[in-house]
Amino acid sequence: VENIGLGVDINNRDRFNVRADLLIKPSDNLKVRLIADYDKLDELCCAVANVLSGPASAAIKAIGGRIVENSSFGDQVYSDVPPTNLIENRGVSMQVDYDFGKLSFTSISAYRNSYGEQDGDVDFTSAGLASVPQILDIDTLTQEFRLTSNYDGPLNFLLGGFLFKENIKQESAVVYGKDFRNYVLALTGGAASPILLIEATNRLPAGTY
Repeated sequence: VENIGLGVDINNRDRFNVRADLLIKPSDNLKVRLIADYDKLDELCCAVANVLSGPASAAIKAIGGRIVENSSFGDQVYSDVPPTNLIENRGVSMQVDYDFGKLSFTSISAYRNSYGEQDGDVDFTSAGLASVPQILDIDTLTQEFRLTSNYDGPLNFLLGGFLFKENIKQESAVVYGKDFRNYVLALTGGAASPILLIEATNRLPAGTY
C-alpha cells in the first residue's frame, strides 16, 4: 500500500527465524541438550482504508488534512507518522539428564528475551492528530529441578522445584499532534465548542484544554 503522506510503501512483511538444537551424550548415563532460537519481525504496519466518510472526515478536511475517502479496497492512504513495528525474540535453554539407575535427575535452565517497538498514526490521515508509541522489553528466567525414582515396587516418587523470574519494562503513551485541538473544535462546534466553555469556566489559559 502506498502511503501518499510520507511517500513510502507500507503493509510489507519482513520476518525470519532460526533455531539450533545440540544433543551431547558424554556417557550412557548423561545427556545434555542445548537449544537456542532467534526471530525478528521488522515491518511498516499498518494501512487502514476509509470505508465510509462521515463528520470526522469532514473535520479532517476542514483543518487541512487529507484522506482517501470511501475506498474500502484502495491501495493508497495518508498518514503523517512513520509506522514502526519491530519485534525481536531470543531464547536459550539447557536440559541435563543423569541416570543413577534407580534414580534419575533432570535440570532445565532457560532464558528468554522479548523486545518490541511500535508506533503509528492512529487517525490514519495526513493531519497531525495522535500517535501511540510504545516499547516493551521482557526478560524471563526459569529453572527446574526434578528427582525421579524408578523402583521395582509399587511405590515411586517425583520431587521437584521450579523457579520463575521475570522483569517487564514497558513505556507507552498517546502523543497528541499539532492539529488535534483544531480537529476537536471542528467536531464539537468551533467557536461554540464546549471546550472553550470548559476553559473559561475553569479560568484556564486559552489552548490549555
